[in-house]
Amino acid sequence: MSSKWRKFRLEEQCERVTKGTTPTTVGGRFTESGINFIKVESIGNDGQIQEDKLAAIDTETDELLKRSRILSGDILFTIAGTIGRVSLFPEKLLPANTNQAVAIIRLENNSEIDRTYLYYALRSEVTKNTVAAGVVQAVQANFSLGSIKKLEIQAPSSIDEQRKIAKNLKALDDKIQLNHQINQTLEQMAQAIFKSWFVDFEPVKAKIAALEAGGSEEDALLAAMQAISGKGEAELTRLQTEQPEQYAELRATAELFPSAMQDSELGEIPEGWGCTTLANLCTTITKGTTPKKSELAAATDDAVVYFIKVKDITGTGEIIREGLEVIPDSISRKSLKRSILKNGDLLFSIAGTIGRVAIVDATLEDSNTNQAVGIIRLSEQEKHLALVWQTLLSDRVQNEIRSKVVQGVQANASLKNLRDIQVIRPCEKLLYTASSHLSALLKEISNNHAQSRNLTELRDTLLPKLLSGELSVTDPDGQQLTAVEPANV
Repeated sequence: MSSKWRKFRLEEQCERVTKGTTPTTVGGRFTESGINFIKVESIGNDGQIQEDKLAAIDTETDELLKRSRILSGDILFTIAGTIGRVSLFPEKLLPANTNQAVAIIRLENNSEIDRTYLYYALRSEVTKNTVAAGVVQAVQANFSLGSIKKLEIQAPSSIDEQRKIAKNLKALDDKIQLNHQINQTLEQMAQAIFKSWFVDFEPVKAKIAALEAGGSEEDALLAAMQAISGKGEAELTRLQTEQPEQYAELRATAELFPSAMQDSELGEIPEGWGCTTLANLCTTITKGTTPKKSELAAATDDAVVYFIKVKDITGTGEIIREGLEVIPDSISRKSLKRSILKNGDLLFSIAGTIGRVAIVDATLEDSNTNQAVGIIRLSEQEKHLALVWQTLLSDRVQNEIRSKVVQGVQANASLKNLRDIQVIRPCEKLLYTASSHLSALLKEISNNHAQSRNLTELRDTLLPKLLSGELSVTDPDGQQLTAVEPANV
């Protein structure tokens, strides 16, 4: 491999560096759906486009903003407000446009820089430090297009070597993204089980329908098995022959569902089941506190703990470690001791963005949080965690909490709102069965989060070493990394 490295001035390699416009300033408009419109908040810290944070414009507005249409392979770079978020825009989200807070970096077709390499170079600490030094503070922080054009990117002279470096980094990001997609599927599976069993009561209603049609108890049981598994009668017969243990387990689960309904304060629920408040299942429902500035200034200890805010909890329930603030451990244990987090605590956002749910794992033990985050500590965690997790995420609870929000400087829900949440509890045997199914999915989700954190740490460790030449990709397929002398550039 060649050891020659050089610095490329970005304006010499780009066909275009531009930015967008707010649609309303040119007579355009936002719409409920249509062409994707990218804002700063649409770009995550990890470089992924947050599809739930996309706006939309119509074709007429896009025509007014044709100067800032995004093309396949464009790199987006945020230049106002939150500066320095970078995304290699995915083709699947085209057509798309953007506003004046987002720069579009478009390389020439014959550029000497590989676009994926450039994407990682722009995410490096070297670039971040250069950008930070060039930020202009006005009404909000700004980094100019002219400053972007003047950025110098260090890279191997050989574009093939650039591509090998980028390939190694992208392989890690691809696995992180795959884990994210797998978790989305697992979460959908958990939601489907919970909705079928505890919202729509499908196994119970299947039994009732079978009996009302003149069927026997065995017919009712078979109907419940079909509702639980999603399999038809012929498929169940095949399952009994080919996988008798799985069939027996399915049958045993179906037997736990009753064949009648009863009235409750939540409407009709299965016979023999009950409703209880969340408070009755908990040892603690509380919230955090923001430490005083005077306390933070006076603290002298070196030990720190994470301090979790609503912004750190994603819509899918992951607590993002990148960018987590820290506070002195002494302050946490003295002034904020009521909100020291334990493994298995449920977090529920009660101010600002209402209704985000996350579970504290062992790596966040002893962390703390602020007053915008409710802390739910269950008395029988193993039995109730998975059921309460899904109850908090359910449409019923989310809508109920939002209906009770008090609008002040920002939206707020109260701890009383949390304590009063109704939880439907089945018989003990079915509770354990449901917890087993949901907990298995929850464990897989947690394991994938942990693996992604490890991959992120590996990527972030490799990134500066690969982009400086300290590490060299020596394998023709870009798989093996070897330490070499730092590049002299």
